[in-house]
Amino acid sequence: MRHIPLGRGAIAIVDDADFPWLTQMGTWRLNSSSYAVLHYVTQNGHHRTLYMHRLILKLALGIQVDHINRNRLDNRRENLRFATRSQNQANKGLPTNNTSQYKGIRWRKGK
Repeated sequence: MRHIPLGRGAIAIVDDADFPWLTQMGTWRLNSSSYAVLHYVTQNGHHRTLYMHRLILKLALGIQVDHINRNRLDNRRENLRFATRSQNQANKGLPTNNTSQYKGIRWRKGK
């Protein structure tokens, strides 16, 4: 297990086998959604973003990755799995504004 610094005190966790080629790609950063990303410009001048977890699993568009332990910076292969959108949604934690301790259930004020 190796660590890749992302700036702002954040680090991404990756497997030893993935560390060399990930660090050779460039400087990884923490985006506003707390994912490890790499920004680059294409030959046409278009700006693109690579997500570390998608790159590790070599995913095509339309397929999602689920971080099993919900830590978006833990990009070890044992923590990543292919998932459908519904499977990925099922692994979400409780929202920060949750009032009932259950997913999808909220207290209605005045009732």
